[in-house]
Amino acid sequence: MQKQQVETRVADQVARVLAGGQAEDDYVECKGEWYGDHRKSARQIAGLCNAARGDEAMWIVGVDEDAHQLRPLPTTEHSNWWAQVRKHFAGGVAPELDTLVVPVADGSVVALVFTTDRAPYAVKVAEHQVSLEVPWREANSTTTATRSQLLRLLVANAGTPALELIDPVVSCISSDTATFEADLFVSATERAMLPNHRWSLSIFSNEWDAEGWGPLRPTLEVHRIGIDGEGPGVRVLDHSGIYVDGSGRVSLRAELGPNDAWTVDHRRTLRHQPFLRVVLDMPTDRHGRSARATATLRDTPTNTIEKRWRER
Repeated sequence: MQKQQVETRVADQVARVLAGGQAEDDYVECKGEWYGDHRKSARQIAGLCNAARGDEAMWIVGVDEDAHQLRPLPTTEHSNWWAQVRKHFAGGVAPELDTLVVPVADGSVVALVFTTDRAPYAVKVAEHQVSLEVPWREANSTTTATRSQLLRLLVANAGTPALELIDPVVSCISSDTATFEADLFVSATERAMLPNHRWSLSIFSNEWDAEGWGPLRPTLEVHRIGIDGEGPGVRVLDHSGIYVDGSGRVSLRAELGPNDAWTVDHRRTLRHQPFLRVVLDMPTDRHGRSARATATLRDTPTNTIEKRWRER
């Protein structure tokens, strides 16, 4: 979801709460403060993200839904809080998190936007008899998922194409340029359309996360490979996106130049990053489902002035 869409969605829900109502979105919850109980937070977030079944879920921190008023934003560092919450997810699999401070009437709130495409999410349980739980958020409570709820989740995920990045590389020659290149293997058991106006490529680093600078977001281009095209199950439609009816392979490229919108901090520090995380999102045209591929790249020495990061 684009930042403008997040702001609009947040402003609408906050306005409803401040007017005396409740948030009218099944996958949005309002919180007056950051929960100090990290285990409880993990369970609630896992339940919300499981119930979202591939749609984005959100916490809006700083608005009290019961008192219908804003609360002062605490000084809690988002990344530190989330690091503590993530520890309670089982198997190291937690939703991807993006944060955005959104100005609203008489103050600001923090939007925590969760990408839920790796559901189901399980959390660790402190009891000796049970070690893991798959929570489910329904109405205003978090319970353990039933068999029918898990089946609904699995059916929803089955219709989303699978993406695999092949030999992804980020490179830069100077502080004013950065390039991403990779091949992408796409496969699906059902027909799907991946509209190009919804694609997003994000490049993260630990330093940028800690400093709150956010990721690089270059504009992504998809090209056919060779004269034989993409393969029998994939078609690149120049003005629409990628049509999937089976499997195939395409080429990806994204570039940031001197005149593109990336910050001085990103330009200054890119060459010094030991690792980069690449996240490719390609939402489908139906039901808000999103196909996703991720890769962790590490700094790879070269014999030239070019800096290059490859998959480890």
